[in-house]
Amino acid sequence: MNELIDAFPKTPGWSIVLVLVLLIFGPAAIFSRESAEKLWIIGRAVAWLRTRQQRSIDRERALEEATVRHLKGRIASLDSQMGEMRADFDEERKDARKRETAIREEFNEAKDYIVWATGWAHQVLTMHASHGWKPPIPPWMTFEQWQATRRDND
Repeated sequence: MNELIDAFPKTPGWSIVLVLVLLIFGPAAIFSRESAEKLWIIGRAVAWLRTRQQRSIDRERALEEATVRHLKGRIASLDSQMGEMRADFDEERKDARKRETAIREEFNEAKDYIVWATGWAHQVLTMHASHGWKPPIPPWMTFEQWQATRRDND
């Protein structure tokens, strides 16, 4: 510090100028808004340093807003896709129920045919026992013939 003081001239005029400069450009004066507006380069640098934190906050806020907008768009896209998938699943569910009903009807019809066929075979065996080896065998129907006869009777 003494070296800095020794670097100034020893005449009293310099000490007055130094005091005035320190009073005018002291830390309170340099960091005030008025002096920042008055001083061109130094004032701008001080203003830039003073607003650095606010700019950082603004950048983070803008980044968060962009992220939120992106995520909201993505959520809306996923919601529409989910709606389409739900509609597809509803259609598939209806088709599956129709197919299940048709399969159950076919199964019940096949079961009824099996019951008829076993009854026919039982009749043949009963007639064989009561008439000997040459019973009058009732006519045999294929599944399709049996279905047609059954539909005619219903």
